[in-house]
Formats: sequence, structure tokens, C-alpha cells
Amino acid sequence: MTVERDIPDDIAKHLRTWEFSALAWQLLLVILAVGGIVCALAVTGFVDTLEPRWTRLLAFASAVSFSVISGLNLSRLAANFRTAWRHLNSACMRYRRSEEFTDEQLIVAYEQGELIIGQLELHAKAQGAVEHAPKKS
Repeated sequence: MTVERDIPDDIAKHLRTWEFSALAWQLLLVILAVGGIVCALAVTGFVDTLEPRWTRLLAFASAVSFSVISGLNLSRLAANFRTAWRHLNSACMRYRRSEEFTDEQLIVAYEQGELIIGQLELHAKAQGAVEHAPKKS
């Protein structure tokens, strides 16, 4: 028998927040990537016609864009929020339609979603960077 139960308010709030967060991080990722690419192409394509300050500004903007993407690992962050949302959303669908799916199972799904999201990490080391051993005196 199909039952339509309401999702508890706190779980529904997290579901909405995670969906918004996934969209926001994905949008930021796309804006920074496209902006970084356009700035880099402008510098290389118009290097002879741009004033030096514009060349420096566009190169800086491109570098900042890709540094933020890489340093915050935005693609992973956006994907983690989307995966957590999908996990909790499927649990909510089960909860709504099945009396056998308990409140405790819904809470476990929320906790698993939190683990999927993880922590925001700053990756300060550039990819491909080589660590140098200290020189011996």
C-alpha cells in the first residue's frame, strides 16, 4: 500500500540546502572556468593589441579563476553536494511511500549525506609542483 508521509522539516530543510549548494557550486565552477578561459584566450589572442595593464589584468584574472577552482577543488565540492542530495532525496522518496522506511533510516541517510559532502579543503600546493629537499650546509 502506498502512503504519502511528510518529510520531517529538518530533513526537508537539509534537502533544499544541499540542492541549492550543489547548484551554486556548479554555477560558480562554470563561471570561473569560462571566465578563466576567456581571459587566457584574450591575453594570447590579443597580446599585440592590448595595453600592458590589460594584459596583466586578464592574465591575473585567469590565474585567480583557475587557482580558486583548483585550490578549493570546486568540481569535487559541487559533485559531493549533488551526490549527497541524490542520496537523501532517494531516502525521502522511500520514506514518503513506504511505512517500513523508518525515521531512523532517514536520519542515517542524512548522516551518510553529511559524510559524502565532507569538509571544505584548501589545496594550496599547485598541481605538478615539486617539493625540494632543504640544502645541506
